[in-house]
Amino acid sequence: MSRTKTLQAALKRRVRAFYTHLNARAFEKCFLFLDPRLLVRPGAVTQYQYETTLAEFMTHVREVRVRTVTVTGLHLNEPSKLYEGRDFALGKTEWEDVTGTPHEFAERWVCERGVWYTRSSGLVLPEGVNTPAPDIHRTKSAPSPKEYITNYGVIVRKGKPLKVKKAVPHPPTPVGSKKTRRS
Repeated sequence: MSRTKTLQAALKRRVRAFYTHLNARAFEKCFLFLDPRLLVRPGAVTQYQYETTLAEFMTHVREVRVRTVTVTGLHLNEPSKLYEGRDFALGKTEWEDVTGTPHEFAERWVCERGVWYTRSSGLVLPEGVNTPAPDIHRTKSAPSPKEYITNYGVIVRKGKPLKVKKAVPHPPTPVGSKKTRRS
């Protein structure tokens, strides 16, 4: 197996492992998937902020049923200032929530010492979405959320990405702040 195929297979396993931990609500394990270099920057997301964001997201979607993981771009030995000279990959994860509604995440991952890490520092619900997805074990008639936004500006509505002219991610809130989310 070539190095490219080996790294691609490792990345797909890593992406699936992340969502397995997310569904198990093992948010402390999800935190270990974050790019370590992001965590040392001033204003970096804290573990508490990250876990809180994931918990809120999971309250709304209930479950992330991964259907496919596709590596859309594997960039090996292509120095990039954005990724600090490391190998990086762009990918797409197609998934369904508990109601069966399809969604898609566009993701960026970097390889550090042979391990893939996500560059996404959280999953954020857009303003106006505050009704959790129904627990299908209780009811099938409740509405589900229609759109979600990742921290780097990819909006997904009913499984189809929308074009965003300028992404405005929510900055992390300082620990101890009474304000929980900027609008």
